[in-house]
Amino acid sequence: ESPDLFCDDDILKKAFVGGADLAGSDPPTESTAVGGTSDGGVGGKNAKRHDGRRHLRHVTESNDEDKKGKKKVKIIHFVRNPFDMVVSNYLYHSQDPTPEKWVHVDDPCQNLYKNGKSLASHVIPTLVSGLELHSAKNITNSSLHPSSLQETMQKNLADIASLCRSLYRSDPSLLNKTFYEHLLHHDKWNGLRLSSAQMIAASSVANGHKAGGDVLRMANNIVRFERLKEQSKKAERRRSGGGGGGKEEGDVRVLTVSMDDFIKNATTNIMKFMDFVF
Repeated sequence: ESPDLFCDDDILKKAFVGGADLAGSDPPTESTAVGGTSDGGVGGKNAKRHDGRRHLRHVTESNDEDKKGKKKVKIIHFVRNPFDMVVSNYLYHSQDPTPEKWVHVDDPCQNLYKNGKSLASHVIPTLVSGLELHSAKNITNSSLHPSSLQETMQKNLADIASLCRSLYRSDPSLLNKTFYEHLLHHDKWNGLRLSSAQMIAASSVANGHKAGGDVLRMANNIVRFERLKEQSKKAERRRSGGGGGGKEEGDVRVLTVSMDDFIKNATTNIMKFMDFVF
């Protein structure tokens, strides 16, 4: 249902690099291009449904090998400005009529998975590890220390969950109203806050994993791909005996592209894309 959250780093590495048997894995919910992923709507309106096992096997088996016979995997990850995402999400789903049916059945405040854990419980450790990966040697601000950051994020996400519940079916007149009807009922400020809470912290269980938690999952995926790349570099360093002078590229290369920047600087980004792919 959400392999980007539930699979560990070793499974992720085997899936993209080692051609692991993923028979026990759930299909991914994020939109995927040829060797690339897009968080323009992770599990949302831009998502494409397909068998994740078959796709990952295709990725690992179809990549060209380099001169040494080792497989190289290139991942292109499109991301969006989270502020643009939440505003776009509200405006898109509050249209009359609304373009997508899941807003009629969703519980935007459902933040738990079937295992009883929340989206936040999966994502926060990953985001903290991302901070450690890049800044462990340079953290001077105590508020950015991993333990302090984790505590702050947990509180913030708990506040978002409380906000969501205060806006969804808290009024007796709205007890039987759908998520979509709430978006139409609330003024724009509260409608935006409700839809943003859904896009930040919802598990997407209530709507069949069509949308929810996109903002947190996008950040999660950025860090996970970065860790995958770093692991690949370390493996290459061990294979070469450290003879690469720390410049080893590894089996996995990741290009993260801001969709906003891509639109504003199309020519530059196309050249960057072409250089990365070829």
